[in-house]
Amino acid sequence: MNAFPVIKMLYSNLIGASKKGTMETTHEVITRLKFIGLIRPGEKVDTRTLTAAPSTKMNSIWRWWNQEDRSVTLDFFTSTVNRSFEIIQLSLCSEKASDKKLCKIIIEDLIKCPIGMIHIQETYMKLYNDRIFWCDVQTLIQCVELKLREIRDSNPDLFPSEDDRIEDDRRGENIQTNII
Repeated sequence: MNAFPVIKMLYSNLIGASKKGTMETTHEVITRLKFIGLIRPGEKVDTRTLTAAPSTKMNSIWRWWNQEDRSVTLDFFTSTVNRSFEIIQLSLCSEKASDKKLCKIIIEDLIKCPIGMIHIQETYMKLYNDRIFWCDVQTLIQCVELKLREIRDSNPDLFPSEDDRIEDDRRGENIQTNII
């Protein structure tokens, strides 16, 4: 039966390994990348529930009680980005068309995720004037940009084309970054 390995792979990538605490599946990594890219100005992140909420006194108490702070958010960003690049590197060694498409999806999300990181930077600078957090996040953003440029130089076909950007403009999804 040829369908069994496919079903097993889908189960493990979509359901089986999720909620283990660490990012085990490609699905989780892509979800987290998309989540990071959607963080808005003034929001703080709960990394366990993958929720973003405005900075309020109640939210601050909730985050304190659940031991969510800036360092946890930074670790979340860093581990998500690092795992994303690991998946890209593994997928680049493959000859499968699906792995190449997976790379394209992750790259598109990596291009967009610095926007959410910038919003978190602004939130913590405005509320706490936390320069070291701002610098840590800025360094991570720069590393993302450098790694993406390196991949683009050797694999330009994995990056959105001009036609893709025009289509994104029509859908209102064009986000300006320094990567492309």
